[in-house]
Formats: sequence, structure tokens, C-alpha cells
Amino acid sequence: MTPERFRDVEALFDAVVELPAAEREARLAQACADDAELRAEVESLLVAVDGAPRHIEALIAAQAQALRRPAELGARLGSYRLLAELGEGGMGVVYRAERDDGEYRTQVAIKLLRVGLSPEVQARFRDERQILATLEHPGIVRLLDGGSTVAGQPYLVMEHVDGLPITLHVVEHSLSLAARLELFLRVAAAVAFAHQRLIVHRDLKPSNILVTADGTPKLFDFGIAKLLGDDERRAAHTRTGAQPLTPEYASPEQLRGEPITTATDIYSLGAVLYELCTDAKARPLATGEDADHGRLLRAMLDGEPRRPSTVAPVARRRALRGDLDNIILKALHARPQQRYASVEQLIDDIERHLIGLPVKARDATLGYRLGKYLRRNAALVGAGLLVLGSLVGAVVVSLAQARRADQQSAIAERAREQADAQAEVAREQAEVARAHARRVRDAMHVNAASAGDPTLAISLLRELESRPSESFGWFAAVPHFSTPSFVSTSQLLGSESAVAAAWSADGRHLATSGSDAVALLWAADGTLLHTLGAQQERAGALAFSPEGARLVTLASGAATIWALDGTRLATLVGVSMISPTSLVAWSGDGTRLATAGDDKRAYVWTAEGELVSTLAGHTASVSTVAWSLDGAHLLTASRWDPTARVWEADGTLVATLASHGGGIQAASFGGPDGKLIVTASDEGHARVWRVDGTLVRIVGDHQGPIMDAAWSADGRLALASRDRTASIWQLDGIHVATLDGHEGPIVDIEWSPDAQWLATASDDRSARVWRSDGAHVATLAGHRSPVTTVAWRPRAEPASANLFDEVLLTTAYGEPARTWVAEHALPIAFVGHDAEIRDLAFSPTGERVASASEDRTVRVWDRGGIERASLVHDATVRSVAWMGERLLTVSDDQTARVWASDGTLISILGQPGDAELLAASWGPSITTSHADGSVRLWQADGRLLATLDGHTDAVSATMWSSDDRLVTASWDGTARVWRADGTLLTTLEGHEQAVQAAAWSPDATRIATTSMDRSVRIWRDDGTLLRRLDERSLTEAVVWSPDGARLVTTGSDRRARVWTAEGDAIATLTGHANEITSVAWSSDGTRLLTASLDGRVRLWRKDGLLLATLEHPRAVRAAAFDPAGTHVLTSFGNQARLYLIDPDALQRRFWLSMPRCPDADERQRVLALPRSDAEQDAADCLAMQACLARPPVNDRYDACLAEFQAAK
Repeated sequence: MTPERFRDVEALFDAVVELPAAEREARLAQACADDAELRAEVESLLVAVDGAPRHIEALIAAQAQALRRPAELGARLGSYRLLAELGEGGMGVVYRAERDDGEYRTQVAIKLLRVGLSPEVQARFRDERQILATLEHPGIVRLLDGGSTVAGQPYLVMEHVDGLPITLHVVEHSLSLAARLELFLRVAAAVAFAHQRLIVHRDLKPSNILVTADGTPKLFDFGIAKLLGDDERRAAHTRTGAQPLTPEYASPEQLRGEPITTATDIYSLGAVLYELCTDAKARPLATGEDADHGRLLRAMLDGEPRRPSTVAPVARRRALRGDLDNIILKALHARPQQRYASVEQLIDDIERHLIGLPVKARDATLGYRLGKYLRRNAALVGAGLLVLGSLVGAVVVSLAQARRADQQSAIAERAREQADAQAEVAREQAEVARAHARRVRDAMHVNAASAGDPTLAISLLRELESRPSESFGWFAAVPHFSTPSFVSTSQLLGSESAVAAAWSADGRHLATSGSDAVALLWAADGTLLHTLGAQQERAGALAFSPEGARLVTLASGAATIWALDGTRLATLVGVSMISPTSLVAWSGDGTRLATAGDDKRAYVWTAEGELVSTLAGHTASVSTVAWSLDGAHLLTASRWDPTARVWEADGTLVATLASHGGGIQAASFGGPDGKLIVTASDEGHARVWRVDGTLVRIVGDHQGPIMDAAWSADGRLALASRDRTASIWQLDGIHVATLDGHEGPIVDIEWSPDAQWLATASDDRSARVWRSDGAHVATLAGHRSPVTTVAWRPRAEPASANLFDEVLLTTAYGEPARTWVAEHALPIAFVGHDAEIRDLAFSPTGERVASASEDRTVRVWDRGGIERASLVHDATVRSVAWMGERLLTVSDDQTARVWASDGTLISILGQPGDAELLAASWGPSITTSHADGSVRLWQADGRLLATLDGHTDAVSATMWSSDDRLVTASWDGTARVWRADGTLLTTLEGHEQAVQAAAWSPDATRIATTSMDRSVRIWRDDGTLLRRLDERSLTEAVVWSPDGARLVTTGSDRRARVWTAEGDAIATLTGHANEITSVAWSSDGTRLLTASLDGRVRLWRKDGLLLATLEHPRAVRAAAFDPAGTHVLTSFGNQARLYLIDPDALQRRFWLSMPRCPDADERQRVLALPRSDAEQDAADCLAMQACLARPPVNDRYDACLAEFQAAK
């Protein structure tokens, strides 16, 4: 029999051996209809099985019972005595035991492997021991010890958990739905922690999640857990049979025997969450179904479980309906790719539900988002329709809360003799209530300012400055600082009823024209330079020449070309052909002009004003005129005939672009080479054409007319529609994104010069700014009527990190034009990696940023988010560091590499066959540390200088001191200090387990080390132990402050701790909901940050006071201060963000965003200030604004602030 034939026989035998006789016969008949030989082979095996002697079965049963026989209670295993049997699993028996060696007494759980089990099971047992050894988390049972009995039976000693399965716990304690969700979030956080260490549990179910009496959930039984990336070895010992699993909680891919990923655990978590919320199983098994994976798998694929809200107890159904239904069913989707991409995303959606935010498991329709907002802000919405009324109401309520809190405190004071403790609690509650009242008022004031009414901002600023000790400070009171925003820096007064506006090509000038005034020429900072011409009935279109030195303006009966000093250069001959609604465009070389309008024609003129040709053919008014980039062709279009036409400059018609289903609202040249044409029409589509009239593609699927179409510099198309949305398309017709958020038709859309941003104008009286991937960035509110146009200021230089980097011009009916400054306190986005970013680093000057990624690259960026270089490794890049103007990178390809900042490879440190590379650092030389215990010293050119031997296990970290000594930390439990030439100076001994990190103090007199023994130790540089700091959790990092006065440590308990240099505790930084991944000090040592897998970066004062929280949509892997300490760089997923966090810059924002100063009455009414303070503040504000108004505006701030402070 061939191997292939044997597999066929084996497969059919396995399928029918357990079936009843009747079903077995039918199955054989079906499978062997054309293969009698196959049936004969299988039937012979079945006869052998059915006829097996009964005494053999008895012997097997007896042997099985012998294997199950537990160890004797009271017996000793190592230092432990067995007390009671707790349970029995697939691999062995679990006992409750007690340490009994006289050292100390504690109860533990011991898992003892049965003798005689298969090599596969023994391998799984070893895996469980290894996996538990790597998991240090409050939600995961801890491995304490391990060993083997005299008979060779291996065992594990684990933390003993005295608790109930999670589903029994929530019932016994009658937990509310919200409390059940909170409990589940803690379980999910533990699973996410395991996933971050590439461990998939594979058997998540209520019986493997115990909850202690104090409500702490503990995840255990990693007996069939899988270490991702260990597939080859595992495959070798799992081919013999199916993996153990629990069908009711197993995913479809588990039942099919397909590869396991983190999506497997997400499905099981969904099944547990379903049961917690409904008290019913997601997929209850029928009798015998637990042995029939095929039947269960078919049920899974045939349909999703019943919606939780339909099976839960009646009291919970309403709360489950909607968001929770969708969250749970998304986690339980039969197809892994349709589930949440990570446990963190599942956690995030549940948290969003709990605080009333829209969840990602549900389509974010306008009605849904509005409903969530109303429920989340019911009290605020009910407070009134007027903004000012809402503010006043909030202040009244807040102050009332504070008064009530004070009364509670007073009552408690009077009862102090009877209950001192109660009085203290009441005083604390009173202070919390007062602080909350102030926060509510502050946040409402500033949020109202950011929504378009900034008149109270300076009053708020002054009040905040008077309360420097409040922990919420700038950031907590101004929550929108962590999101991008644009500030209106000037209204171009005199441009009332602006109907047209344009920037010069260099961005230094802008021009406006209005229905009640002539054209006006402005400096970019809003200073009026010239009034061009006499007052006209109506001013019309205008355009700067390509070089930016000339301006053409159209008005009733007049068409004039001007120099920027206001000199009239030429007048177009034939002004009778110019009307107030005419359009004008310059050719790319600036030698010709084209105009078009109501007479159904277009005209071509010389720059001196002479008519060259007339383009006739349209049957209605011409609404668009545009030149190709090379000046060879002219494009005209009409909203009414409806066609577009392509012409040569001499008036020869090249092509007519017809077949539109409605009027053409916009048309322009563009595409990668500038030789394509887009026409946007009332039918909801846009058409892309070649110059010869060939239709290339139809894009767009809007439900209303397309009002505008814009080409990006890289050839993408953006469409704006009256259906209140805009869309982004690639040239090949692929839809990139839909921009949804406006509450009225969108009438104009424009790309920023670098194609990273989009701006839209809408009838809803706002403009909006979007990222090129469709993400909403900012809403520009403040216009009182529909916004008609948006225009980005051109940039002659690439983006930088200046506050005034991006400027947007907006016009609206009957109002002055406005300019808006994009503050790159927004965060600046760094987008370009294809996989997770693992590390970030600023260059020494702070002008460059480097990011290392799992996509095998390091990208070098400028501070504006523009990529400047890409450095390529052969595998994931774990770390990156700057060495002056060069970079040092470490990769999973087992090399460290040195690069120039432009991406040029200088050297590769390491070669095939070297011991595993763990880390690298630089100083007098470059160090690489290895798993064999060696440390190698290199020159930057790749020459090996020396190898430091002495450690007996892997070296996990190295660091150079300021006086050129090297400290190395090793898993052998020691740290060592070396000279730069490789001479060993001293060994730091005393840790009981692996040393994970070692850090020099800035003055090189002390060393701090962290260890798996849960201690941090501070040493003198000669090796003398100064202090041992015992932690309650595994310490993962230690960092000294720049002045050496403090150090901060992070632990597996999601906390960071600040210590003095002598080892005295200063503060514990709490609040993160997941592992802390980064910790860093600002350059002046006054602030520090912590970044976490919970998606938050927190900014702290050096004494532990929380200053700010920066929210991210995903886990944050890295974070760093820039060298100046004014910005924070963070990474999440495949992108990074740069935040402005300097309070001085935020103060600048307040001053520069003020169109007017609130008067004393307004300050007294809203802020409840004494009259004298209100009058003084109003006067101060007017004085500051008067100073800022003196040109040049953009250079005045520092001088005015100094003048203001001196006067005070």
C-alpha cells in the first residue's frame, strides 16, 4: 500500500469508527461509491476493532486508572507538602500545598504531571513552565518554582488562587452589567499582556479565569498555550493528534486545525463576554456535540450566535442592545479577519461604550453619533441652546457644588470630637468637588473658545496662572490641546463681502476682492498693503502671476494688471467683454492670460493686455477656465451647456468632453504629469480625460452633485459634494477615504502644497481640515455665514516645526476673509511605515527624528513629518540611536549597523555565525551585547576593537558613563564596570536573579540596576552597594534625571516610581491600565513622561503631579522628549506623532487667537471676579493686544510679552 493510499484509509477510518452502525454504513457507501478496495481496507480495520478481546480493554482501563491515581496527600514535593486535590486536567493533577521547609509558610498550587504520558504532552508541560516564567502580570497566575519528583515526574509550583470561575463570581456577587464589563476588561488586559509577549492562551474559558474574594481576576492554565514564532518545533510534537480544546469556547480555526493567531483568543474572549453579559453560552452544545467538531464548525459558519440582547435576562436587554451586541458579535465572528485586530481594540471599544462614545464595531452614522453625544452630554444639552447661557449655567452649578462641599466639610469639622476620620474624609471630598467645579468651568470656557468664540480665553489664562498648584493645570483644563487645531489669527478687515481671494506663489502676499469694495493687497500676516483702483460697483475674480510679482483683477468694465507695489502695469483691451462674474487664469510661463464669462466665450490675452484669440463654441456661460501646466492647452467648462472643451492657445478646438449627466461644476488639469483633465458634474461622478478627449476613468459615487474636484501634487483626486461628504481617490479608481462630518453641502476642496492635508468649505458655516488618509484634523468655526472658498498658503520651503507652518485662507458670504494658523502643537503625524514602530529617537539638535519599525526599515524625518531617508535591514529593526549626525541601529537580522543621516550605510557590525545580538550602545566606541555573555567593542567603520568576556550568561544591556566607562548588565545576576579599553574594573554582585538593566548617574558616581529578583539597587561606581529598593513587581527600566537628583523606575504593575538619588521614595505614578513601555525625563529634569500599551502617554511633574494625558487610538510603543523639552514624540501602530507641550507656547496661542478682549462686565459676570480685578484684567488685555497689533505681527509676541511683564 502506498503512503498516499494509507492516508486515505486512515482518514476514512477515523471518520467512521465512532459512528453508530447505521450511520457508519451510509458514510462508507457514500465515500467508497467508486472505490471498493478502499471500503474493503477500512472494513477490515473496523472488524479488528469491533472484535478486540474484552480483556485487553480491561487492561487498558486498569492502566489508565493507575496513571490517574493521585499522589498521596501529605507527601512532600521539594519544599512543599501536598494538602488537598484541587482538580484534574489533561496533563496532570493540581494540588493545594503548603511550603514546609521551616523558612516561611505559604499556600501554593502544584501541578504534577502524570507518569507515562506521551512525549507530546510532556513537551506541552515544559512549554507551560517556560510560558509562565515569562508572564509577570497581576492578572496572570505567577510561577513560583518547579522541579521533578524522585520518580522523574515534573511539577510546577504556582500562586494559589482561592476564587470562583468568573461566570459564577458575577452571579454570586450580583454584579451589574457595568461591573461585569469592568471585570472583563481586567481579564482582557491580561490576555493582551500575553499577546504582547507572543503568547496565545488557546483555551480561554470561565473555568480558567478565577476571581478572588477581593474581585481580582486571575488567568491560569497555559497548558496548551502557544508561543508564536515557535511553530516549527511545536508542529513536530502536535502532528500525532488534535490539540486539546473546549469546543464551546474554541474558534472555528481551532476546530479546523488551522494555524493559531491572537484572533483565536479574541474569539474565546468574545464567548466569555457573551456569557458574562447574558448568563448563557454563545454556542450551547447539544448532546454528543462536544465530540463532533465538524457539526459544531458547520453551526458556527452557518450563522452568528443570537444577539446577546435577545437572550439576556430582561433587566439587561436594553443595555445590551446596540453597542454591546455589536462588540460581542464582532469578537465572535467566524472569520478571524472580521474580528478585532487585537485585544487592545476590543478593550478600547468596551471603554468607549462605558463612557458613552461611539464604538468602532458599529457604523458611525450621523444619527448614531448624535444620539451618543446627547446621551453622553444630557445635562449639558439640557442646559440651554445659547453658548453663553450654557457657560453661565455650568459656572452656577459648579459653584453650587463647591458650596455644598464646603457645607459638608463644616459639618464634619463641628463633629470632629466624635469622628475625626469622617471629618478628614469630608474635607478631602470638599476639595475634590471645588477642583472639579473649576475644571468644569475652565474646560467649558476653553472649549467654547476653540469652537469659534475665543473671547474668554485670556481671562481663563489669567485665572489659571493664579492657581499654579492645581494638578490639572494647563492640560487637564484644556483637553483639546492634545488634538490638532487651527487658530484664526486675523480677519482681513476691509475685505467685507469677499467674493474672491488668492495667495501669491511664494505665500508672501494675498489678495481679496468683494461685492462692496475694490481689490485689496495684503501681506501674509494680515497687514493691508495697497488698495488697487477706485471704488467699483462690484469687484470680481483675481489671480497672481506664476512668479508672484503681478496681480490681475477683474471688476465691472475693468481688467487690470498690477505690480505688488500698487503700480498699474496694463489694462486689458476690450473691457466690454469683462463682466463681474468673469474668470481669469495665468498661463504657466506668465506670458498670457485667459478670461471667460457670461458671453459664452473665452479670451486669450498677452500679459501686456492685447487680445490674442477668441474661443467660441459653448452654448451657455463659461464657468471654468484653466491652463495646462505647459501652457499648450486651455480648458473651459460650463455648468449649463453641459460640456468641457480643450483648446490650443490660438483658439483651435482640440476636443469636446461631453456625456455628462448634468452641469459641470469644476474642471482642471492635473495628474502625475499634469496632462490629465478632471470634470466634476451634477450627476455625482467625476470623469478623468486625456487632452485628446479620451475618457480614462469615472470615479466617485456621491449622492449629490460634485461641487469641486482637486488634484494633489502626487496625482490623487479629492471630490467635494452637496451630499455633505468629500472623497479621496487614486488615479486607478481605488477609493481611499470618505470625509464625513460637515452638516451642510461641501462647496470647495483644496490640497495643501505637500499633499498631506485637505481643506473643505461648507454651507454649514465652517471649514474643516483633514489628513490625506481621510482622518479629521480640525474644524475652523467662527464664520457667521456659509464658507465659500478655502486656499492654502503656498510654501517655498519644506515643512518645519514652526508654529506658523500651515496657513489657510477662508472666505464666506458677507464677511471679511480670514486667515488661520495651523499650530503644530496639533500633533504632527509621521506616516510611512508599513508595520509597527518599535523605537524613536531625536537627533542631538532636535531637527531630525528616526523611527525603527517591524517593516525592516528605519525612517529619518524632519520635524514637520517629511521623510528624508530610509535605512533598510533584513528583518525587524528593534532600536535606533543617534551618534551625532550618524545613526546606530539594531535588528533581528543579528546585525548592528552604522549609517549617515542621509541613509548611506557606513558599516555592518557582526556577521553570520555570531552569537545572538541583544542590544547596542555607543560612547568612545560602539558596544554590542550578545546572548553568549560577550560584549564587543567596535569602531564606527566596522573594525572590531575588543571582546569583553566574563559574564556567564546573556548580556541584556550596556551603557557608557560621562567619563567613558562602560557598565554591562547580565542574566548571570551581575553587572560589571569596564574601562574603555576593555579592562574590568569591578563586578556588582548581590542580585539573586538576572539583571535586566544598568544605568549610570549623569556625574558617573553611581549606578542603578534592576533585576528579575524584584529589586532596584544603587551602587557606588567602585561596586559598593548603597541602597536596595524592594519593588512589589518586576522592575523593567530605570532612568536617572539629567541632574542626577532623582531616578524613575517602571514595573510590571503598570506603575512608575520616582526616587531620590539616595533611594528614598518621592512618588508613585499611577493610572495606566496596561504595561508601561517607555519612560523619559525632559532635558531640564522638571518633567517626565510615561508611555503605555493602554494608548496613553502621561506627562508628570518631577514630584509626581500629573500634568497631561495624550490619548492614542492604539498601544504606544515608544515616546521621547525632544532635546529642548518642548515637544513629545510618540509612536503607535505604524505611525508617530509630535506634540507641542511647552506651556509658554500654549500661552502664546491664547494671545494670538484673540480677536477682541472681553470687557470688565463680561469678566465679572462669567468668571465671578471682583470688580477691580476684572477692570485690571481688561486693561491688561487691551494693552497686550495693542502691542501685538503693531507690525510686524509675527515677530511681536516676545517683545510684547517682555514689555507687558515689565509693566506689571
